[in-house]
Amino acid sequence: RGRFNIGLKFLLPPTERQEQVFNDAAARWERIIIGDVPSIEGPIPSSFIGFPDAVGTGEVLDDIVIEVALAPIDGPGGILGQAGPSFVRTEDFLTISGVMFFDVADLDFLEQLNFLKQNIAPGEA
Repeated sequence: RGRFNIGLKFLLPPTERQEQVFNDAAARWERIIIGDVPSIEGPIPSSFIGFPDAVGTGEVLDDIVIEVALAPIDGPGGILGQAGPSFVRTEDFLTISGVMFFDVADLDFLEQLNFLKQNIAPGEA
């Protein structure tokens, strides 16, 4: 049985803690999603002008890549983030690539308060 894989591509460098939390969350979703979809060979363009392809020419995507944008949105206390698909497969409309935007002001605040962490259900650790 295949395994679902989530690749994260940070557009700008996150802090070590932020990167760990995002990678932990992706790993958790990889355990939750059962099944696999066929791999795709790149290129798959970035959703952002001026950034390298989400998946380069000749690289293989297995199964989804999510571009992570840590940037100002509206300052502290407003919108934490938003996400959505960028490109989907034509045969089944499953997402190939997507984006997640997170407000750096809110992430910094959560990190200062030590609230930026992966929530793990009891018995899952």
